[in-house]
Order: sequence, then structure tokens, then C-alpha cells
Amino acid sequence: MLRTAPQPSAPAPAWTVPLWLEILLLLLLLAGALFLRLWQLTAVPPGFHFDEAIDLRQALNIVQGARPIYITEGWGREALYYYLVALVLQIVPYNPLALRVSAVICGMGLLLVTYLFMRRWYGRLPAWISVAWLSLLYWPLSASRFGVRHISLPFVFGLAVWAFWWAWGDDETRPVAKPRFALAGFLLGLTLYTYQPARFVPFIFVAFFAYLWLFHRAALRRRLTALALWGGVALLVTLPLIVILQQNRGLESGERAFTIEPLTQLLDGNPQPVLENLLATAKVFTVSGDPLESYNVPDRPVFVPAWTGLFFYAGLLIALWRWRQPLPMFLLLWLLVMLAPTVLTLSAPNFNRMVAAQTPMAIIAALPFVELAKLRRPQTDHRSPITNYWPTAVPLLLLLLALGLTTAATWEDYFTTWPNHPGTVAPLGRNVAAIAKYLEFDPSSAPAVISSANLEDAAPYVVEVSLDRDDFPIRWVDSGQAMVLPAGVVNGRL
Repeated sequence: MLRTAPQPSAPAPAWTVPLWLEILLLLLLLAGALFLRLWQLTAVPPGFHFDEAIDLRQALNIVQGARPIYITEGWGREALYYYLVALVLQIVPYNPLALRVSAVICGMGLLLVTYLFMRRWYGRLPAWISVAWLSLLYWPLSASRFGVRHISLPFVFGLAVWAFWWAWGDDETRPVAKPRFALAGFLLGLTLYTYQPARFVPFIFVAFFAYLWLFHRAALRRRLTALALWGGVALLVTLPLIVILQQNRGLESGERAFTIEPLTQLLDGNPQPVLENLLATAKVFTVSGDPLESYNVPDRPVFVPAWTGLFFYAGLLIALWRWRQPLPMFLLLWLLVMLAPTVLTLSAPNFNRMVAAQTPMAIIAALPFVELAKLRRPQTDHRSPITNYWPTAVPLLLLLLALGLTTAATWEDYFTTWPNHPGTVAPLGRNVAAIAKYLEFDPSSAPAVISSANLEDAAPYVVEVSLDRDDFPIRWVDSGQAMVLPAGVVNGRL
């Protein structure tokens, strides 16, 4: 049993390039990612999902003076994301666009924090590769364009992870940096205010500290006081949310209880639904993905073409092989725990509920190049360039091919195949969203009459939050049950 205190990972291979070139390559990648996230943002996703409308309503309430930390609408929602949306609403004129721009900001922030984390611990090229996967894969792209609060979870937790490992450090001779641990605890507490699956985050650290106690006890003991500060700050930040959840316990365990039916069955002694979900989630990377057309081309896996997932599987094997190093073990726990929300709920695999797993997935997919870097010959070796660099050149060419094919598949599936899927019309409210967009930009202030079958639910709600004008009256009618006639008409023909 190991009780030493090694570094969190092996020293990062050099992959030396000039700083200007590193910055240029990163900026090019981020520019491409930003283009993918902003292109036709009001048109794709098509329509305006009711969940987007609920989130937009909360942000508009904040603009009007509300200061929530948790709202009961929509079966209960944490409010941190809405403050960002409220800020963006002051800058972007069209309400639905402002909501989606907020998601883009979180998605781009995730790319930056992932790069900083990976560059610190694994070097420049693995950092670039991780960000490339997050930039170009369909799943992270979709999460970064859909206006709901889900994308705030991987971003804020990414900050918390970066701060934690920054505080942890890799030099056992330096004093423990308690202020850094306090910052990491604050960000961890803030993570709980993003999205319900964040409540699984503490289990990552519980499992990780158990691992450290077994195999790196000296390193853990050296930081016990700082970790107590870290946990105390996190608990203090989370305390208001805990109190509110206790006061609204029936809200999430009542009407919404059907979503955790697999977990309920497991607790009742029937593991079959969870086992089926586990198998479905295991297939998500290269075989079969999210079945819901609201967010995905039904059943499209994460990696398309499927062979590009080999980089992820190779990285997974490397992380398992390096399990005695704390950082690879942390990545494995991060991935597994953040897949649990979809394993324990209905409709697995669900890209929304497993959204926080996309970061460790991308990092793990870059790990093969951490190992390949160790195969490079020293610069003092005067053999031919082919002999020196072929162990990394060939995989790099395969990676570039994989990223190119991934980009092409993402572009086709996200911007063409998915928006034209007939299953997106109803769940995304495409018809009523088109009406709201027309009314927002139509210069006329004449009264509007809108026909919809959802008079008491989604349709008026979507139109209300989408419009940033109130200079004309709106009337609603279900034309399947009523007829609209001009005022004062007594006789008419149909």
C-alpha cells in the first residue's frame, strides 16, 4: 500500500513551441469554436423550448428587481445562471438571443478553463486537443447553444476543479496555500447553484479523498487543515440553498418523482432499470446516444464517426493504467460520478443530465498524447527526423483527420439534419416561436390574434418572454373551437 506523496501526475512532456505560436493556435481554435456557437443562433435550435422560456422569465424578473437563489417554477431551478442572463439582456436587444448568448458565454468559458487546467498539468498540446474536442463535438456544441442553465454546471465546476488543483499543487516542500483552498471551496459551493446534477459533485471528492487515504495518506494529512477550510467555505456558500431545498422538499420529490423511477426501483430492490440505463450510458460515446429529438439527432452518439472515439477509449485505458497517480484517478471519478445522473433517471442516456461529464471526457481523449510525448527522442539524439518523430507524427495526423471528420459531421447533423427533423416541431415550439419573432420585429402596432391549442400553458408564456415590446394588444384563440370575426360584424360568410 502506497503512503507516499507523489505529484498529482507525471511532469508534463515539453511539446515546446514558441509562446506566440501557442497563443495563435489557441486563438484560431477559440475563433472556430465561437463561430460554431454563434452561427444562426436564433434559428438553431429551431423554435424556443418551454424550458428556455422559463429560464428567460427568471432572468427578466431579476432585471425587474427580483433576487432569487432558487425558484419553484419548472419543478425547481437554481438561479445562478439567471443573473448572467439578466446582465446579457442589458446588452443584447432580442430576449431569446440574449438567453442563448449567455449559454455561449458559459460554453466559451468552459473551453478557456479546460485549457488552463490541462496546460498546467499535462502540457500545451494535450490542452489544445482537449479544447478541440470540446469545441467541435456535437454534444458540447449543442449544450453551448441551447439557452437553458445546464451549460453553467460544467463551466462553474470546471473553475472549481481548476482552483482545487491549483491549491493542491505539486511541490510537497512548499507551504499549503490556504487562501487558494478557500477560493476553491467558494467555487465548489457556487457549483451547487447551477443545475440539479451538481448535487452529485460532492461524491467525486468523497471518493477521491477515500482513494487518497488509502494510497497517498501523507499528502492528504499534510493538507487536512486546508481541506477543512475548503469544505467549510463550500458548505457555508451552499447553506442558503440547503435551507430552501428543505423548505421545498415536496416540490422535487412530488411531481418530479417520476424522473427518478430507476433509482426508486433500485431502492425497492429492483436493479433492472438502473442496469439497463447503465448499459445504455456505456454505449453513449460511440454506439447510441440521447434518444430525445429535443436536443439531439435521435440516438446519435458522442463521437461521429465512431472510430474517432478510439482516442477516448485509449485515454480511458491510460487513466486506468495510471490509477496510482491522483490526477488520472480524479478524472475517472469525475467522469463516472457525473454520468450517474443519467444512469439513475429516465430516458438514459440524457445529454442534459450528464452535461458535466463532457469535460473529463474531452480531457481523457487527450491523454494518449501525454503518453506519446514520452516516446519522442531527446533533442540531442542525432538520428533522422523520421526516427525521432514518427511515434507522435502518425497519431497527430490521425487526430487531425478525426477532428476534421468530427467537424464535418457536427456541422451536417447540427445545422441541417437535426433542425429539419419532424420531431423537433412540437417539443421546441417552432410555430409559436416564429410568430413571436415576427411580432418582435414587425413595425406595425396593430392588434395581433394568435391561434394555438396551448392557450393556458406554453404558447402565451413563450410569446410573453420573447417580446421586448408592449405597444399592441395580443388576443389568443383556439381556432379548433372558435372563430375570429372583425369587431361589430353581425352577419358573415365562411
